Amino acid sequence: MRATRNIIAAMPQRTPKNPRLGARLLFAIAFLAAVLLPAVPCAAQNAASAKALLTNIFQHYGKGGKGRKGTDFKIGYFHSSLVELVDTDIKAAGSGIPAAGEGDPICDCQEWDGFFVLKMDVTMETPQRAQAVVSFAIITPKNRPKDDSRTVKITLISERGEWRIYDIEYLAEPYSDPAAPKSFRQQIQKDIDFYAHQPKS
Repeated sequence: MRATRNIIAAMPQRTPKNPRLGARLLFAIAFLAAVLLPAVPCAAQNAASAKALLTNIFQHYGKGGKGRKGTDFKIGYFHSSLVELVDTDIKAAGSGIPAAGEGDPICDCQEWDGFFVLKMDVTMETPQRAQAVVSFAIITPKNRPKDDSRTVKITLISERGEWRIYDIEYLAEPYSDPAAPKSFRQQIQKDIDFYAHQPKS
């Protein structure tokens, strides 16, 4: 009988359940998880959605683009910081003076027959940032010269859950100035700096 009592005494005893203690323990675990685990980006998007946006943009370049913009900054495809930069450039230039932000930002042209995509590769840098390298032509195949092919690298950033164009780099295009910045944002900033140093009329 004494041996049985000794065995029972040696066995690990369970602590009676305490609802308050359990709730505190769960709260502590949840708090540590919130602090230690990395934040999950919201509105994660993929390359397919980025490609769909660009395809939709290119459809604005219909036949007979002479005298009108293919992609206007007011449509909503561009990042708010880029739109703000363009507005600053136009205000700095003043009325009657062309500004870098007043031209068409995608094709960097004034006339076109259409937007003919030759190749488009979209890669995800992060769930909130994508890069698209697009080769295209703006003249119909039957009238197209050999040097009409153009290539741009478009940076897309998620803003309020939607892809927006953050920058455009002109990698290859005919009749371009080799000394000009490749980045559209850099071109606009250079324009703003130029007008900032001009005498006020």
